[in-house]
Amino acid sequence: MDYLPLLIVAAMSLGCDRTASSSSSAPRPIVDTGARATASSVSARPEASGTRAPPQAEPSKGSGKFVRERPFGDDVKGVDACAYIGGMGFACLDALLAETDPIKKRYMRRLSDADAHDSIASEKKGEPGGVPHAEFALNCVESAACGKKSKEGNPEDDGYFCLTKAEIGRTEKDAAKMRKAHAFACKCGGDRASIPVMGGYLACDGTKPVERGHELSDEEATEIRDCATCDPDKGPIACEREIARLKQTDADVASYLQNTHVPRCQAK
Repeated sequence: MDYLPLLIVAAMSLGCDRTASSSSSAPRPIVDTGARATASSVSARPEASGTRAPPQAEPSKGSGKFVRERPFGDDVKGVDACAYIGGMGFACLDALLAETDPIKKRYMRRLSDADAHDSIASEKKGEPGGVPHAEFALNCVESAACGKKSKEGNPEDDGYFCLTKAEIGRTEKDAAKMRKAHAFACKCGGDRASIPVMGGYLACDGTKPVERGHELSDEEATEIRDCATCDPDKGPIACEREIARLKQTDADVASYLQNTHVPRCQAK
């Protein structure tokens, strides 16, 4: 029997089985279809051709599984206080005021804006979520002067308390009550009214009353939250989109997400 043809066929079969995948080390760009981009497979030619398949590229950051579990109790601090909304409504504000890293502060504000957008979206649907700790509004006593305290020594112009009162006025459709409390919060307590209370969207830019969250789309707000909370299913692609988006507007926050936040999501 002539074995030469069989040997040639076998050699060609072995050569065609060698494949390698190529992928970019940079975050994948946003695509209109919303589908995750996939790496293309490149088939190696037989050794007889004198070429070899390119080595497999390192996977991009954010391509691994998200396994980090939600923190609770004392573990909810810093950025986590603004990522995992719930519990004490002023946790994000306190964490933001205590934070010294300007990059993290900008990211925490972005997380707060996503929550504010959700409040706006819920209101448009006729499903307002309500304002937590409504009792705080009782501590806001608008007056001509700032710095006044109650007989018990508690401040009556705290920005967070007065924003709570303003949000209650908004939900009650009492425009005069809302505007008065909002203006007083910014006049006397703008630092503690720099982001909305949980469930609201009124805030202060210095002494100027503003609304936060309007500039975000529903999709962007959702992706901000899915990335921040390390969602095991939606988080990886949400972070890729967030990184690509922020590279155009805030490269430092994009770098923080890519080099610090995503690896944290990938580790328990």
